[in-house]
Amino acid sequence: MPKVVSVNISQNTGEKKQSTEGACAVIDKGLETDAHAKGGQRQISLLAVESIQKMIEEGVDVGPGDFAENITTEGLNLLDHPVGTRLKIGEAILEITRHGKECPAPCAIYYQVGHCVMPTEGIFAKVVEGGLIKPDDPIVAGIADFEVTSEQYYMHVDPGNETLATTVFVNNGNVVVPVVWKKMWGEGRVFYSSLGHNAEVAAQAEPLEIMTRGMLWAAKAV
Repeated sequence: MPKVVSVNISQNTGEKKQSTEGACAVIDKGLETDAHAKGGQRQISLLAVESIQKMIEEGVDVGPGDFAENITTEGLNLLDHPVGTRLKIGEAILEITRHGKECPAPCAIYYQVGHCVMPTEGIFAKVVEGGLIKPDDPIVAGIADFEVTSEQYYMHVDPGNETLATTVFVNNGNVVVPVVWKKMWGEGRVFYSSLGHNAEVAAQAEPLEIMTRGMLWAAKAV
């Protein structure tokens, strides 16, 4: 399952970013306390650790944050997802706004090996729903809103849960209730989904993908 490897911030633009234990994504701004959190279409930058590994194999001593990316990912081909795709990362939801960028001037890495992966393999996104993003958070990409025909019911929810999907009681005040969530329990991982009261729902593409990703995460297989 795709996940976050590192969350990186810097106090100034034009410099490497430092790994943190996590950062809060602020709607229409970026990562809290990061120098690039100024709104616009490049609020948060993402680069895959697989791209960084390419540079390491060429002899460059680099790691997460060295390309000034805010979020270093693993297991997700970022360029496979077009502009407009929404990514659920931790508690936040990001929307891809751009693939790649034009560097104002060649960087030190470019002068060392003749190219750099961030302009061609990095992506940018804006924050459409804020929340905490931290290392090892799963990344849910490419699952848009969908409909299922199943039983709805109210439930008490631990405020410590990280909600991944919700349902709306349209005939009762449009109340929003979580149906998929995760949490940590000590060193253990807890994943919950109420989608699947019958075989037809469980076999539907979106609920099946959610359950597969959630179980792999809970089993620490990703």
